[in-house]
Amino acid sequence: MDKLKVQERFESGEIDEQEWPGWFRRLVLWIEKDIFFKVSKRTNWLQDRIGNDSDFEIIKDGSDKGDDGNWRLRISGDDLVIEKRVSSSWVETSKIHGS
Repeated sequence: MDKLKVQERFESGEIDEQEWPGWFRRLVLWIEKDIFFKVSKRTNWLQDRIGNDSDFEIIKDGSDKGDDGNWRLRISGDDLVIEKRVSSSWVETSKIHGS
């Protein structure tokens, strides 16, 4: 995540009592724009790549979920299976045995 540029929006030093409402308004907008939206965008990106079946699909740039060329990690029993999407089918490329 990019470093948050706090200094640009909030001066250091004491804040006059009359400036508190404006300062808090800027603080809320900063939290919303620079923290919440960035974090939720990244979280949504990750959630889009994890299916309801708990498989983790790594989507190739320019592709969509389920397209050829994507990779998938899934659990089968005690094993971790690594698959690649080829000709509209998931093809197992390797397996890490859990037991």
